[in-house]
Amino acid sequence: MAISLLSTRLLLGNLGQMDYGLFYLLLSIVVLLSFLRSALSVSTQRFLSFYQGAEDTEKQRQVFMNSLTMHGLLAIALLLLLEGIGYGWMERFLTIPPERLPVAAKAYHVVVTMAVLQVLSLPFIALLQAHEKLSLLAKTDVSEAILRAGAAASLSWFASEQRLHIYAGLMAFIHLGSCLAYIGYCIKNYRECVFRPSLLDWSMIRQIGNFSGWNAFGTFCVLARTQGLAILLNVFFGPLMNAAYGIAFQVQGQLQQFSGTVLRVLNAQMIKSEGAGNRKRLLLLNSRVGRYSLFLFSWPAIPLLFGMHTLLKWWLGDAPQFAAIFAQYLLIAGVCKQFIAGIPTAIQAVGTIRLYQLFMGLGALANLPLAYLGFYLGLSPDKVLLSIVFIEILITMVRIVLGGRIIEMDIPTYFREVVWKGGRVVLAYGLVMGIFTCSFTPSEGAGLTLMLLAILLYPFAWYHFAIPKRERILLKGVYKKISRLPIFEK
Repeated sequence: MAISLLSTRLLLGNLGQMDYGLFYLLLSIVVLLSFLRSALSVSTQRFLSFYQGAEDTEKQRQVFMNSLTMHGLLAIALLLLLEGIGYGWMERFLTIPPERLPVAAKAYHVVVTMAVLQVLSLPFIALLQAHEKLSLLAKTDVSEAILRAGAAASLSWFASEQRLHIYAGLMAFIHLGSCLAYIGYCIKNYRECVFRPSLLDWSMIRQIGNFSGWNAFGTFCVLARTQGLAILLNVFFGPLMNAAYGIAFQVQGQLQQFSGTVLRVLNAQMIKSEGAGNRKRLLLLNSRVGRYSLFLFSWPAIPLLFGMHTLLKWWLGDAPQFAAIFAQYLLIAGVCKQFIAGIPTAIQAVGTIRLYQLFMGLGALANLPLAYLGFYLGLSPDKVLLSIVFIEILITMVRIVLGGRIIEMDIPTYFREVVWKGGRVVLAYGLVMGIFTCSFTPSEGAGLTLMLLAILLYPFAWYHFAIPKRERILLKGVYKKISRLPIFEK
C-alpha cells in the first residue's frame, strides 16, 4: 500500500495533473467496457471452489477449460471493440486538449493491450484463488507495485510530452510479466490446468455464462457508476477534475485492498463450505468476514478521514482541488460497505444471484442521473458526489435484507453481532479522532501523540467490544500457538 501511494506521488509529479487525469480517464473507459472480465473471473472461481468442496476433480477441469475458452473469446471481442471505438470516442465525447490527442491515442492503444492481458490471466488467477495460493498473489502484487513505482520514477528521464505513452507502455510490460507468471505456475502445479478440447461442454459454458451474465450486470452497474462519474466530471469540468477523482479512488482503493485480505483468505472457504453442504459454516464465515473487514478498513480510514488535507499535502505537495473531499466521501462509503463485506460472496456461494444483482446494480446506477442533474444545475462537484455516501448506506441496508432471504441469514443476529457491535466501536473511534482534530493543529506534538495513542488502542477496543466471547477464546488460542513458535523463543 505504501509503495502504491509513493508511485502515485511520483506519477503525479512527473506526468503533471493534466496527463495524470488523462491517463486515469483512458483507464476508466477501458475498465468500463471490459466489465465482463470481472464477472467471468468471479464465476470461474465460484465454480472451481464449489467443486473443490464437492471433491469433484473432473468437474474442476471442465470448469477451467470452458472458462479459458470464454476468456479467450472475450479478449478477442474486447480488442476489436475497444480499438474500433477508440479515437472517435476520444475526439467526439471527451474533453482533451487538441495538442494532447495524439499522445492520448498512443496511450489508449497500450491501455487496451493491458486490458486484454488482464482478461487472459483471469482463469489462472481464479485457479490460484480457489487453491488459496494467496502468498503467490501477494508477492505478485508487491512486485507489480515496486515496478510501477520504478516506472513512475523513470519518467523523469524522458521529455515531458513523451511521458504519458511511455508510462502506459511500461505498465503493459508489467502486466505481461504477471500474466506469464500466473500461467507458468498453474501449468506446473495444478492438475485441473489442462488444455483438452474433449473437456469443452456447451452445457457447462451455458451454466457459467448464465451465472456470469448476472454478475456482469452487477459489475457493469458498479463500474458504470465509478467510471461514469469520471466521464461526467471530465465533460463538465475537464481533465484536472479527473486527477482529483483518480487520487481519491487511489486512497480508497489501497485501503479496500488492505481490508480485502480477510475476504481473500476466507472467500474460497465460504464457497467450499456451501459446496460441501455446510451452510452453518458459511454463515459463520460470513459474519467473521464482515467483522474483520470493517476493523481492517476503519483502523486507518478514520484517522485519514480527519487528516486527509494534511495527508495529501505531505503525500503529493500540490494536490488537485477537491481531491481531499472526494477521498473523504469515498472513505465514508467504504466504511459502510465493510459492514456487509461477506454477504456478496455468501450469495455467490449459494448461487441464487439474480435478485441480488438486480437490486445492487440499479442502486449503484442511481448515482449517475443524480450526478448529471446536479452538474447540469450548476452544483459544485463536492456537493454532487456526496450522493455516493447516501446511496451506499441504502445499498448496505438492502444487502442485509437480501442476505437474510437468500442465504437464510438471521438478520437480527447479524445486526447485533456485526453491525451494532462493530458500528459502536467505529463511531467512538471517529468521535475521539474528531475531537483531537478540532482541538489540535497537525503540527502540535500533543495532538499527534493523542491521535497515535488512539490508533494503537483501537485494536484492543475492537477485541473487547466488537468480537464475541467465543471468538476471543479462539484468538487467544491462536496467539498462544504463535508465541510458541521457535522464532519467538529466547
